[in-house]
Amino acid sequence: MDKEKFNRYKAYIDKDNLLRIEYIFEKDECEITKRFIKDVFDLDTDKMSFSEIHEFLSSIFKYRNINFPKNEMDFYITVYKKIIFLEGLPRDEYKILNDKINRLYIKIDEIMSKIEIRKSNLKEEYDKHKERLADINNRIERLRKEFKPYIEEVREKELITTRLLPYIEYQNKKCDHYNKMLENERLDLQKVNIKSKALSNCNKIRSDESDTFKYFLSPIEDSEELFLPECDYSISIKFYKELKGLLEKYDSLYYQEKQDEINQLLANYKYKSDIIEKVKKDNIHNYIKFIATYIEEKNVCGYILENTNNNHVIYRRKEVIKTAIDCYKEKNYLSFISIIATQIEGIFYDYCFEMGIQPDGINSFTLNTKLNMLNEKIRFNAYEYFAFDFPLIRNMVAHGLLMDDEHVAKTAHEVLLDLQFLVFDIKTNEKIPYNKPLKFFSMFDTDKNIYLTVSKLCKTNPNDECMYRYLYDKDYKNNLEWLFNPMYKSIIEFYGLLDQVEKVHNYLIGNKFWVFLETRLNGILNKEIIVQWDNILQVMICYYKNHSSYKSTFNEIVRVKKILSNKMSTKLY
Repeated sequence: MDKEKFNRYKAYIDKDNLLRIEYIFEKDECEITKRFIKDVFDLDTDKMSFSEIHEFLSSIFKYRNINFPKNEMDFYITVYKKIIFLEGLPRDEYKILNDKINRLYIKIDEIMSKIEIRKSNLKEEYDKHKERLADINNRIERLRKEFKPYIEEVREKELITTRLLPYIEYQNKKCDHYNKMLENERLDLQKVNIKSKALSNCNKIRSDESDTFKYFLSPIEDSEELFLPECDYSISIKFYKELKGLLEKYDSLYYQEKQDEINQLLANYKYKSDIIEKVKKDNIHNYIKFIATYIEEKNVCGYILENTNNNHVIYRRKEVIKTAIDCYKEKNYLSFISIIATQIEGIFYDYCFEMGIQPDGINSFTLNTKLNMLNEKIRFNAYEYFAFDFPLIRNMVAHGLLMDDEHVAKTAHEVLLDLQFLVFDIKTNEKIPYNKPLKFFSMFDTDKNIYLTVSKLCKTNPNDECMYRYLYDKDYKNNLEWLFNPMYKSIIEFYGLLDQVEKVHNYLIGNKFWVFLETRLNGILNKEIIVQWDNILQVMICYYKNHSSYKSTFNEIVRVKKILSNKMSTKLY
């Protein structure tokens, strides 16, 4: 194939070009292939014989070693799949996706209607409590004037003002939050480029989605309950560590192959939220016994102390948390709750600091302010619980309203599990800037490298695979900053990873990775990947050009970047 034909062919199969071609979303495989032959090679399949078309394409794509069928329909379908790189019809995929979006719009409207009913019911409850409060105030005033006891009235007023009304107010805020979430889902659906997604579903070279998610558009589809204010996140938060640990046993590479095994495991999972919620609802004594047993069997106190001590962010809280844990072990539950409720709010300050969120004034930096800002930045998956349920516990503690021993014990167990969630999350949440770099440093060139299996399948060096995936990341600027900026040295030293970071630097200085990267990028046709690698290499060039001792590395990066630049200028992707 001469260069002109090759360039026309490459330009044709470019996704942006295919999106502009109307017949791609109207015709079947054979018709699309015939139009492709005409548009790229100026051959009219209506005027030429099939044998001539067969001979031409077999000759021009001889280098591809494709065994083109002699049957006409099979031939065109083979060209469609192996030359245009499409499988399935974009028009069919478009219809599937468009229908799903319309169904999701209907579902969003239905859920919002349910929320409006909920808000209406809350308003009725609120008004009743306010009326009752007015009656109580009048009765207290009358009894006071008559010098008669009114302790029962004071207790009822306290119940309304410190528990019932705050609960309704937070439930109202929760309704507003879920309404906003639904509106955001609607906006996200409106932004979906249906043609692009339909084409990606058919395009086996450029598709950046696995088969599992090819039709995924919104979590509303399968998890409607997550968008209802009645959804109780408190249980899932408390046992999040267990579920995450269970699923992490399965290599993501083989996740689909083991789906039945995973489903069976989840079916027998001891800590399923719906089961525990039912226990909590049916028998509070059994629920308290269940979570207390879990805390003891899993040594939750030990986990919290160990990982507070081993995390640079919350290390400074270790003595206070240890004091609180001692109170818990001694069954001094009120003291434990009082200490930890404050520490939990403090840990959210730590979260915000790590995410670059700092207040202009500390007095205005309330728990909900922290949570709102944190959620805007990283979509914090425990937001709903800590924003709308936990404040009620904190307020009860602050006002000394935890009275009966059973309620105090239950709250202590639950708050301990809340703390375990935060300690686990701050250690493992990859949205927090330090977790990906530290994970990478700790596994590079060790038997902890999670890409050992991938490298065996691809017959590559596991260090190259590990490096490639660390650099090629949506947060690549953050990852590179942790690699090159000395301001993180003290944190890296805290984890004893200075030698590992030195090992990474030495590997980049050599040429093995750059040879690997060149080979890998030469085989990539995805425009987005090429452009992102071009950006990544530009950042690395800025670092290495300022270090004369790394001149050879600088030259290697420049060489690879030139290859990418050439690919982009000639659209060889």
